[in-house]
Amino acid sequence: LVQRKARAAAERNLRNERRERAKQARVSQELKKAAKRTVSISEGPDTLGDGMRERSETLALAPEPESLEKEACEKWKRPFRPQLSFPGTFVCLPQPPP
Repeated sequence: LVQRKARAAAERNLRNERRERAKQARVSQELKKAAKRTVSISEGPDTLGDGMRERSETLALAPEPESLEKEACEKWKRPFRPQLSFPGTFVCLPQPPP
């Protein structure tokens, strides 16, 4: 029973190592492809240098991007008000609405 469990664990380790090596090989290939591609700064993020869109790299947008942007802007537009909580540490608290 102990030998069978040890053999099963060794087989599992081999499978996991093979899976990990295959995963690393895929990532390495993707990085090589990305390194070879030229990117034009003047174009949009989802177009390539020749103006064609690449379907595999288009990202799905969040369901409500405008509300998320507004929320993020509001968060960062709040004035910074340091408040001493412990000696030598500052806490940033939002000011109460007027």
